[in-house]
Amino acid sequence: MTRGLNGWQRIWVVIAGILLLLFVGVALDVAPSEDALVLQDLQDPSCESPISAFQYKLGPPSRELNRCYNVLYFEWLHDVNIHNVEEYRHELRAEKRGMILRSLVAWLGLVLAIYLLGFSLAWVRRGFRSAHG
Repeated sequence: MTRGLNGWQRIWVVIAGILLLLFVGVALDVAPSEDALVLQDLQDPSCESPISAFQYKLGPPSRELNRCYNVLYFEWLHDVNIHNVEEYRHELRAEKRGMILRSLVAWLGLVLAIYLLGFSLAWVRRGFRSAHG
């Protein structure tokens, strides 16, 4: 005997699908993308010094004091140490994957919470119905 989805479950499936598109879309929208100024600093030979953003743990690097400010600020913001364009792009891809994964976990939590709320309300409703029936 096959049992199809009732109307409430179908609404839940539609809402879950819409929320999935919304969560992943927002994650992709806010994920960092390539910055031309960072790429320019990474390709500048004068920015190959061993200066690292790890020395700026208490605050961001100063734009006035650092010739390679854009790279240093990216390193400080993302807590990484990059030396070339490939490492920069790898870090951006990793950040994007992380944002998508976090959004999927948040989506799953929200969808399960909605389902459990509906299940709980149906359980309470059945209890009142059987008490009067």
